[in-house]
Amino acid sequence: MASEVKELLKFMQLGARLDLKAYAVSNVLGLTGTLEGIKLLLEIPESFICLLTLLNDNNEVISKESIGNP
Repeated sequence: MASEVKELLKFMQLGARLDLKAYAVSNVLGLTGTLEGIKLLLEIPESFICLLTLLNDNNEVISKESIGNP
């Protein structure tokens, strides 16, 4: 599963296509809904770097989505 998450991280970059970026962010954030998903993300620190980077995305939806829903 870690390899699949790492594959998604390629699309979680500032220059990535909007549709792919939105899909990747949604899937990565979806992992936070389970303890197993959280543990998986903790094993991949790049996932947090990507999410934090996307806070500066030009697209307001992506930048807000990257912090998740409270």
